[in-house]
Amino acid sequence: MSRVEQLKKNYEQVLEELKEACVQARRNPEEVKLVAVSKKHSSKDIEFLAQLGQKDFGENYVQEVLAKQEELKNLSLNCILLELYRPIRPNMWQENFL
Repeated sequence: MSRVEQLKKNYEQVLEELKEACVQARRNPEEVKLVAVSKKHSSKDIEFLAQLGQKDFGENYVQEVLAKQEELKNLSLNCILLELYRPIRPNMWQENFL
């Protein structure tokens, strides 16, 4: 199975499991946000999942967010949001955002 086929299969499986969990919890699936953790995955993987409809992606490291934002900036996929899932150290803040 190719990488693209595996990504699509896994994504569809996660969406189905999320939908089932929402039903069990009596939650509206539209009120639940799926954040795909793209840590250690390529921007090509993010691009493909975004084309399938995934909008939110999470990262642990500032450098990864900045690199992937740069690689993805020319795409017409305005829906991509890369979120950080760890506190930013003061030196990282100064180096990357000031």
